[in-house]
Amino acid sequence: MTENEFVAALSASIADFRPQVEQRSGGHFLILPDCEPIPWRAPKKRKWLARENPNAIFYEESTTAAMLFFFARANVRVMLDAGARLGYFATLALNFKPHPIDAYAFEIDPHGTEQFVKAAEEAATRGRHGELLLSGLSDEHLGQRDIWISVTKMFESEAEAAGYRDSPWVRLKMALRGRKDRDLPQRYSVTITSIDAFCASRTLAPGLIKIDVDGYEAKVVPGALETLRAHKPVVFLELHKRKFIERFNVTRAEIVAPLFDMGYRALLLEDHRDRSRPIRVIDKNSPEIGREATDMFIFYHDRHVAG
Repeated sequence: MTENEFVAALSASIADFRPQVEQRSGGHFLILPDCEPIPWRAPKKRKWLARENPNAIFYEESTTAAMLFFFARANVRVMLDAGARLGYFATLALNFKPHPIDAYAFEIDPHGTEQFVKAAEEAATRGRHGELLLSGLSDEHLGQRDIWISVTKMFESEAEAAGYRDSPWVRLKMALRGRKDRDLPQRYSVTITSIDAFCASRTLAPGLIKIDVDGYEAKVVPGALETLRAHKPVVFLELHKRKFIERFNVTRAEIVAPLFDMGYRALLLEDHRDRSRPIRVIDKNSPEIGREATDMFIFYHDRHVAG
């Protein structure tokens, strides 16, 4: 398969993607191609939409469709979800039907992860392994450390207010909702490790890694380079705006340069929530790499094109 044919196949897979949310015995379930039904719960702030249009509560359509494509194309058997939040993408891996995928979800905030824990318990009855790791990922293994979390940002030391404070407009909006100090950092004690250290400790060869860590990709990517070099996994990487990464004194281009140097190619999901938007081939000189935006890039290797 040529590169153009490969991109066309992925584009068609995204365009043809038709997720459904169905009400069955036991609640709502997300119905996706090649997946077991996934228990589904609408976000609280939009839950009223579920009564009229259950699909309105589903997002990340493009990313989901692309990930299912690569689960099959790259014959993924181990998936790492860095910045798992509720564990949606790791749950997607556990419920992929064509072949088993073990999923490891890394999250520093345990609130809201119960759904993934339940999904992992259910997947274990089908011979799948899912694991929630309440760990922070960085560029090296540091062991048990105190960290500070402000909303979704992680700090390895106490941060100055300029590093974590919301904009005045957001602070006003949160105050009106009764959450005046929602951005004040909370201290937690967690294990800080790197993808390289974790994979070495478990002898894991991931086939796909998703990284969405609100700017901390500036440290997570350098801590994964040995794994990327050895195993060439597909990488779904969300690159964030300058305000999220400037504290690390790097640019977006500098974060991804090592991947291009390894021979990775890249695609930009023009809108990772809207499957009607196109995908584009990107290289290290493309202006999209350095633009001021939050973007989802997919990094892949020659062997993924060949199939």
